[in-house]
Amino acid sequence: MKATLRFIEKDLGWGRLRKTLRELEKGRSHVKIGVFGNAGTKRTEGVDNVMLALIHEFGVPTRGIPERSFVRGAFEKNKPEYIAILKKLTPGIYTGKRSAAQVLGIMGMKAAADMQAYVRAGTNLAPLAPSTMKRKLDKSYKGKREFEGPLQAPKPLIDTGRLLNSITWQVVLKGSAVPLVGGK
Repeated sequence: MKATLRFIEKDLGWGRLRKTLRELEKGRSHVKIGVFGNAGTKRTEGVDNVMLALIHEFGVPTRGIPERSFVRGAFEKNKPEYIAILKKLTPGIYTGKRSAAQVLGIMGMKAAADMQAYVRAGTNLAPLAPSTMKRKLDKSYKGKREFEGPLQAPKPLIDTGRLLNSITWQVVLKGSAVPLVGGK
């Protein structure tokens, strides 16, 4: 009597999971957070938003512009929280309840919002020069007949709001940006 064995391999998602984890491990799948591309770019002053972000992130001491690190500062401030969120969300990839794109998207949305909040707070940023403070105050109250309410000191990095509004995020899977997943 001859016995024949027949095996049928049924992948219930293990192959897909291994491939996803390999892509994450290689760094080909990630989330980008900050100011990039043409996010809200307006060349009214000859400087686009990416250049404006670089100027403030690293400063230009030769031009009297101090470093106001809103990208690195916000990340370092919130790093423990990001680690805790990832520890909570990552098991969802293993169980199939969340995709890598969803986890990365959640992290991107959170980090971009934290970066914007860091800029709005302005407490950890180098203060404005007196000449810049005067220019901003003059601009804010220009044309108003009388002063109403308490005087609000202008904050660093917030003038027109174009830099603040250009802070966004984008999920990149397997080296290609995922359309319509980013903030703007």
